[in-house]
Amino acid sequence: MIFRNDIQGLRAVAFLLVFFFHLNSAWLPGGFLGVDLFFVISGYLITSIIVSDIQKDRFSFWQFYVKRFFRIVPAYLVMILFVTLCGAFIYMYVDMKSLKYYLKNSFFFMSNTVFSNGESYFGAKLSENPLLHTWSLAIEMQFYLLLPMLVYWGRKYLSYIFVFLIVLFLSYSTFQIYGRGQQTEMYFSLWARIPEFLIGGLFGLWFKNGLDLGKVKNNILSVLSLITLLTCSYFITEKTLFPGVLVMLPCLASAMLLVLKSHCLTSIFTNKWMVKIGEYSYSLYLWHWPVMAFIRYKYESYEFTPIQIAIVIVFTILMSWLSYRFVESVFRKVSYKKTLTIISAKGIVALGLIYFLPQLTAQNAIPDYFSKPIMGRSSHYEGKVETMGDTTKNDKILLIGDSNALMLKPFFNQLGRENGFSFRTLTCDAFPALEGVRFEDAEPTQKKMYEWSRSLVAKTKNEVEKADVIFLCAIAYDIKPSVKEAIDHFSTTIRPDQKLVLLNSFPTLDMSPLRLNNSYMKKMNDEFQVWPRTKNSEIIHEIIKGKKNVFFYDIGKSKIFEKAPYKNDSIMYYDKGHLNTFGSLCLAKDLNSDFMQFLNGLREKK
Repeated sequence: MIFRNDIQGLRAVAFLLVFFFHLNSAWLPGGFLGVDLFFVISGYLITSIIVSDIQKDRFSFWQFYVKRFFRIVPAYLVMILFVTLCGAFIYMYVDMKSLKYYLKNSFFFMSNTVFSNGESYFGAKLSENPLLHTWSLAIEMQFYLLLPMLVYWGRKYLSYIFVFLIVLFLSYSTFQIYGRGQQTEMYFSLWARIPEFLIGGLFGLWFKNGLDLGKVKNNILSVLSLITLLTCSYFITEKTLFPGVLVMLPCLASAMLLVLKSHCLTSIFTNKWMVKIGEYSYSLYLWHWPVMAFIRYKYESYEFTPIQIAIVIVFTILMSWLSYRFVESVFRKVSYKKTLTIISAKGIVALGLIYFLPQLTAQNAIPDYFSKPIMGRSSHYEGKVETMGDTTKNDKILLIGDSNALMLKPFFNQLGRENGFSFRTLTCDAFPALEGVRFEDAEPTQKKMYEWSRSLVAKTKNEVEKADVIFLCAIAYDIKPSVKEAIDHFSTTIRPDQKLVLLNSFPTLDMSPLRLNNSYMKKMNDEFQVWPRTKNSEIIHEIIKGKKNVFFYDIGKSKIFEKAPYKNDSIMYYDKGHLNTFGSLCLAKDLNSDFMQFLNGLREKK
């Protein structure tokens, strides 16, 4: 197939869309469509190459698979090794097993199946996962396994087969998204993405010599196609029900740009800088995300500072140049036998490091006491109701809420033991298990958390009916409207003889002290911003206004937060938004007298 500079320019567009989206999704909300453009380009090129080779009677399955393997794997393996080694130093030990899991699946090009399950609320988020971008490469490799067989054995009716499969898989993904709410699963699904490759392939079949409608029409169509692609890249967002049928718009626009002959945008796509970016696009795609993810993980902050943006750009360019110059370019010239030997050696080293990663980094382990929730897990992750505090007592006190309530269980447990009261508890991630919380307030990756919280509504309601005093701790009143509405409604349903206490939770930080220090002791002198939950407090006061049996207690008033996140140089937070067990016990010690005065006064009220 003749080399085309304009396709390199389109690859540059695809990378730049993804890059700006990954820097900050608010800048270009639909920049992830750059991946869709990559898929369309791949489908167009690979279909055209296979068909051409078949027509010239020189197609070989073996040669095709070997070329694809050697084109993608060498640089990919170097990136995997880089992430493994950097992760060993940057990741906390508590997240090392998770990193190993993602590395293993990425190594075998299966990461898309893992990411389709959503993210865990605790540990590294997807935006901090240095292997998130491998999902698209996994799908590409999986598609390359299927396409040659489809084209070779279906070559007589290939256009009809492509159209049929596009309609079939678009219908399937659209039903799964709109009918079953499987947006995350479909986003990372090979079957939902097959139409994008096939649209590119279909245009390659229909317009193998390009599409020339004359200068004026070519110009109009090319401009309209680019406008459509860029418009979609702004208005199709992470919350849009995508891919599904909506994928047709950006993919048809991309395919049109691929087949249109000389037009007014050709000079832009063939500009030397665009061509150069397109030439390096694979390496740029491989390396930009791990750099971003490691910075986000270290500081537990999605938004980059100007200095961090400069670091991302410099390191992305540097690592991409090294990768292209000393890996991609070199392996294009090396014999298959030598390439296979080197790849095998790198693969064995990578697999060995991945397999033994937790053991190799065990010396960096931070005690669970500081690094993750350890108390009340059964009543948070397993749906069991636990009794804590002084369990010889049978007080009708209940603690419910989200992950903030989970981290107050050590606080309540310690106070209960010291002051002779018991409490029952049932909590869950992200959403309180109350009626009225709506799914539209959830992020796509919080679907499983939302569903888990819904499964606990009836059990929570049953516990509420048995309680005299109910403590509820939840956050995000201001960003999840239905949470506020649900709690407001809940406050009106309790009996006159019950008391409801809405807890204003502990302050948040601007970054994670554990990740920054990679220890439970203070090592760095960075200044932390400590943000009290002022907005939550204001909304809670609105809710309790005029309700005689609904009360407010502010956890954030404790003096321990004056020097947060440290207490005698020990870290009180396991991430930037949650106290650890040590911090929760420090809180109990500081607020013991104040809280017990509040609780005793509450129990005396009639």
